[in-house]
Amino acid sequence: MSEMQTIEIRFRGERLGSYTDSIGVTWTLFRLDAPYEGYRIHASDDDGAWMEAGQYGNGLEDFEVLGGWPKFTEWLLA
Repeated sequence: MSEMQTIEIRFRGERLGSYTDSIGVTWTLFRLDAPYEGYRIHASDDDGAWMEAGQYGNGLEDFEVLGGWPKFTEWLLA
């Protein structure tokens, strides 16, 4: 039996922009402050929220963001 858990994730970064896709998921891009740099993406819908933070949780690189979320191109390249 699975069970829903709630966690809090804290990080320092700048909110660059967000959009809502055709199925109702809102995606928000953050540029991380040092020491890791890179990006994190917060996603939320009616069922909950989750964070895309890269393979080791230290942040996504430019090519990962552009490959998975091309709508972030304008904020990433600004």
